[in-house]
Amino acid sequence: MKNVTEHGTEVCIRCGSDTGVPFSQNVADRIGYIEGAGQTCPGGCKMSEWKPIATAPNRQAIFIFFRNVMGKARIIKAMRAGKFEIEEDGSDREFSDYNEANDTYYWPPGWYEDVYAETGLDYTYHHLGSEVEPTHWMPLPPPPKEMNNE
Repeated sequence: MKNVTEHGTEVCIRCGSDTGVPFSQNVADRIGYIEGAGQTCPGGCKMSEWKPIATAPNRQAIFIFFRNVMGKARIIKAMRAGKFEIEEDGSDREFSDYNEANDTYYWPPGWYEDVYAETGLDYTYHHLGSEVEPTHWMPLPPPPKEMNNE
């Protein structure tokens, strides 16, 4: 799958933003192109800017913003699954969607909070249900560089 917008411009492989670089432009003439990986933002990534939820990627951990049922603003690490995109590992078939065409169980479509880091439980993602309606998203920042203590 190519990272191209509906306007024919490249999507940044780091932050998911529209780079404004035409897909048709020769890679030798581009600023921010990484051979074997793809296009990055020519002026540097704008990772701190919230983007409309409609532009959020599927199957990728990101930050999402929403208001809970009490109207409180919330930001969580989450991932969106589309229909028949993420195979169920067999631990919760009652909750899964079954695809007869390929005899496979999948996660139901929707948003999933990354709870493993917070709880240490034996599952990683928790389905948020229909009451959560994110409005914006942001890519996760890169992890900190390891410091040399010598």
